[in-house]
Amino acid sequence: MPRPLKLLIVMGFCLCFSLSAQAAELVDRVVAVVNGKLITLFDVNARVTDLLQRTQGVAFKPDDPRNAELQRQVLESLINDILIEQEAARLKVTVSETELDSQIDDLKKKNNLTQQQLQTELLKEGMTSRNFGKNCVRTTSKSGFSVTWSTARPW
Repeated sequence: MPRPLKLLIVMGFCLCFSLSAQAAELVDRVVAVVNGKLITLFDVNARVTDLLQRTQGVAFKPDDPRNAELQRQVLESLINDILIEQEAARLKVTVSETELDSQIDDLKKKNNLTQQQLQTELLKEGMTSRNFGKNCVRTTSKSGFSVTWSTARPW
């Protein structure tokens, strides 16, 4: 399927998604399909909830325009994540454990953290070591590297 057609389909889903603010009763439905992979309203709302919990004290009412904008940005991020993962799989590119360890070590040095302090901070954020490792891989891929996640090591 040509890329412009894919973008048109995704934009159509985004338009439908923006109209969902009027239907507050709706709990779950498909809001986007990215190369055959579904993104549901539940996925978007879960990520929005997670972001709002991390911002301590920031909350939006369902009819607040900022909420709709945040949902749009989260949907765009989820779409990008899927596209990056699919492209990395297509190219069969990976990040080695050594590269990932180096990235985590750099993060600890920049923030003057020991391994135990990093673990404590992750717990405060409600994040597991494994999810942290996956986020590091995503961050690396968004900065220009296409990567795949290996299940061999749960940071």
